[in-house]
Amino acid sequence: MANYITQADVEAEFGAELVDQWADIDNDEDAGKISARKDSAILIAETEVDALFRSGPYIVPLAPSSAVDGHIKSLIAQKAGLWLESTRGRSDRSPDAGIYRDLEETANIRLAEYAAGSRQSLLAREDGFSANRGMAVIL
Repeated sequence: MANYITQADVEAEFGAELVDQWADIDNDEDAGKISARKDSAILIAETEVDALFRSGPYIVPLAPSSAVDGHIKSLIAQKAGLWLESTRGRSDRSPDAGIYRDLEETANIRLAEYAAGSRQSLLAREDGFSANRGMAVIL
């Protein structure tokens, strides 16, 4: 497991109460099951991000959690939270459905931009270049 984010990172994006609701698939408030679903969401999001970055110029797995760019960590946490929300049974009639779909689409686009190298990152690259060694900033 990559260990880029924690449950606290996901909760920081959406709020602990909402994340707990999304993770409580059986509506039984079982803390162990809720924590396990959060861990599953994190694993899925991190695995997807590793696969995405593997196709770009970066070394995978990415640097340890403390060195991963804050924006990238936020995007991974969003993916994990949105996986919990969507597997909970997203309804197209929900007033928040469009917001979550848009957030998910934006997170995927931004991560793809980072993975392709078209967004600046301080992550270690296979070619040895890094943003602090004269790379152009493309925003």
